[in-house]
Amino acid sequence: MLALLGGFLVKLLGSGIAEPVLAYFRQRDASGRDIAVAGIGSEKEQNIATLQAAVEANKLKAASQAAYPWIVYLIAVPPALHAAGIYFDSLPFWTPFGSHVVGAWGVPKPPAPYDDWQGKILLSFFIVAPVVQAVRAGAAAIARR
Repeated sequence: MLALLGGFLVKLLGSGIAEPVLAYFRQRDASGRDIAVAGIGSEKEQNIATLQAAVEANKLKAASQAAYPWIVYLIAVPPALHAAGIYFDSLPFWTPFGSHVVGAWGVPKPPAPYDDWQGKILLSFFIVAPVVQAVRAGAAAIARR
């Protein structure tokens, strides 16, 4: 009699109560897996969209660069050479051929509006531009962190 009652209880608890509980846990695991797979897929699509946007931004940046970079040198080199001539002519220095007399080259200063322009050109090309590039590189390094 006890064996009959025990068998009935095992059957009742095994298939009557335990089966729906186990089915619930199986369904919950499957749902969690499906949510994780969907999350991975959406993250992949988001990363692809981000990379495509970066590629397009770089294309626009490259297109906006100067088409003729040698024009920059045509603008910057003459004031730099003239300023170098003025500076070196105002310095006493020694060479193997003898000493340089200050003012021997006779390089004149530019007239009134041009001396200010020459200073601004030299400042923008040789001081401001490298500082701006350094700030950009620093900002990009900080943004990557």
